[in-house]
Amino acid sequence: TGEGIVDMQEQVMRLMGISAGEGGEGYLNSVWQLNTRQAACLQACSDRLAELSVTVEEEWPVDCCAVHIRGALAALNELTGSDVTEDVLNSIFSQFCIGK
Repeated sequence: TGEGIVDMQEQVMRLMGISAGEGGEGYLNSVWQLNTRQAACLQACSDRLAELSVTVEEEWPVDCCAVHIRGALAALNELTGSDVTEDVLNSIFSQFCIGK
């Protein structure tokens, strides 16, 4: 039914010392040491889960809900390196000074 999803998200964020923020600021200001890319991945996952909550509450078909689950999983895979795209590699290596 989706009951309790928002409460669960808020509890997890509270336990991790994260305040809600638009565009990942809440994650950047957390007690965890995150870079901008990591914060963006966590924010994307959180956004997809919030969208999932809405689709469940509005009783959308399961395949529509699955889109949001896949999006959240893709964000976590990007965060952990399980799914490394060219953009991720460019983002990571743009922070290094090589060849000087």
